[in-house]
Amino acid sequence: MVTVQDVKERWEQIQNNDERILFIVGGPGSGKSLLIRELSEQKGWKYLEAKQLIEEEFLLVPRDERPQLAEEVIRRALSRSDTEVVLIDGINIVTTF
Repeated sequence: MVTVQDVKERWEQIQNNDERILFIVGGPGSGKSLLIRELSEQKGWKYLEAKQLIEEEFLLVPRDERPQLAEEVIRRALSRSDTEVVLIDGINIVTTF
């Protein structure tokens, strides 16, 4: 199981890269949400539920076209957040709505 310390260490390794995306993957009930909430509290990083990023227009797009639109929608939402690090939970919503 990945720990908060594991994620902090990995973040330190990639923080100087041009693009910094760190995925925390696991099945339902594996502790992903708990882990990123802890990181949010400890590091002061912004925590968002993926559904907060989804705009109404995204829901009007046919399901098979959503993966192409998802990147643009998420980039716009992240550019509006006033923080260096955003922790996104529930990303499966991009394909299941």
